[in-house]
Amino acid sequence: MNDPLRRLAELLQDMQRKRGWSPEDLVAKAELSPEELRAYESDAASLSPTTAMKILVAMTEEEPAESFADSPDWQSSPPQWLYDQMEAKMKELEAALRIDEGRFREALILLDRALSLDSRRERRGRLLLSKAAVLGELHRKESALQALAQAEACLDRVEEPALWMRLRLEQVYFLCQSQRHHEAAPWLEEARELAARIGRDRERLQARLLGGWIAAASERSAEALEMLRGVAEELLAAHRVFDATAVEIDVAGLLAGMGRQTEVIELAGRLEARTVRIPPQARTPLKVFCRLAQRGTLTADMARRLGTELRVAGGRLTRPYEIPI
Repeated sequence: MNDPLRRLAELLQDMQRKRGWSPEDLVAKAELSPEELRAYESDAASLSPTTAMKILVAMTEEEPAESFADSPDWQSSPPQWLYDQMEAKMKELEAALRIDEGRFREALILLDRALSLDSRRERRGRLLLSKAAVLGELHRKESALQALAQAEACLDRVEEPALWMRLRLEQVYFLCQSQRHHEAAPWLEEARELAARIGRDRERLQARLLGGWIAAASERSAEALEMLRGVAEELLAAHRVFDATAVEIDVAGLLAGMGRQTEVIELAGRLEARTVRIPPQARTPLKVFCRLAQRGTLTADMARRLGTELRVAGGRLTRPYEIPI
């Protein structure tokens, strides 16, 4: 089962319980079909953004359930902070759907609205992680780093190690993309340790990729080459062709900088065959790379810029977006 979808369904179901809605109520209010209800209740892997959006809209239009007013401390109506926290959660979920659709500017507005509604420190840390990811997709690296610095002030490394790992990996990534490798290096070891201890294969590979970038920037070319080649091989074994291609362009840049043009040409020949296997919007940087490499005119700096263009064109965020909860 897809974990992000399962968590999204669980969050929606929690809101439904808090409102006191039965399945019949939900079908009527959100105008769900029997198939959509089944996907929502029992098969989260089949939950579509359209279904989730129908539920969100219905919950947004409906006043919070009267059961919230049962506490004598709240008298006849819930406190405003509860309304705000519920609305913030709905804005966050709606932002995740916008991210899945590639509508990043709208997602950013929704996340900022959620941040303005929910002042809880732990929730702000999670929202800021999402905001940084969206800012990265909008190519606003410095703003992403600022959001991550704000998230760091809200998160606890001991209590929330998975979130802290995500924070550090993102900080190192954006610093490397900004060519600030010397600033990224002190955080890399912590990111590696967390990825090795609690991360999935995705985080462990990301930590190794970042280590390869920092080694290359520090002119430890042989070490960087070994690391990046290993990452590319593992990505291919996991059928992540696009990610592997981006890393192999990094490898080509290292080889070009070492004067090993024959190997660059051989690598370009292999990558040229992958053009049809990557997203259409990312094919132009790959074609340019292959042309320059086969002509023998590719430089390390050209490879770095083309690798960046390829990653930007392909996008970084997983689909569906993994909400930090």
